[in-house]
Amino acid sequence: MPINGITLKSGATAVTLTGGSDIVLKDDGAEVSSGIHVVDTSVSAMATRPHSTFKSKAASFANGNAVKGKREFTHVRPKVLSDGQMSYPLVRATFEIDPECTAAELLELKIQAVQHIMDSELNDFYTYGTVKA
Repeated sequence: MPINGITLKSGATAVTLTGGSDIVLKDDGAEVSSGIHVVDTSVSAMATRPHSTFKSKAASFANGNAVKGKREFTHVRPKVLSDGQMSYPLVRATFEIDPECTAAELLELKIQAVQHIMDSELNDFYTYGTVKA
């Protein structure tokens, strides 16, 4: 499906995933400025262990001007390729938040961001790179 014309929910109250198994992500002690690095504790092999990095910078006002805050995360799922080389497929997201952004506005931004990733109308984009029909 082409991206032009996709539908997203506005005012949704939740996005729900079903099925699967829970995994636990725990701090591995790696130093991250203004953040934390966590790993999937269910994977014993360090080379192929999925991991995430989270960073946060507070929104503020400086000299009377608004300075956007940032919330960033990167999730990596290392993969051993057929030739034995390592690859690091990942997803990276950055939220830029104005100091006057309300909790409701942030929730709407997060829910619509999840839809950009999970909406089945975008499967061709993620699978094949299709941006137009």
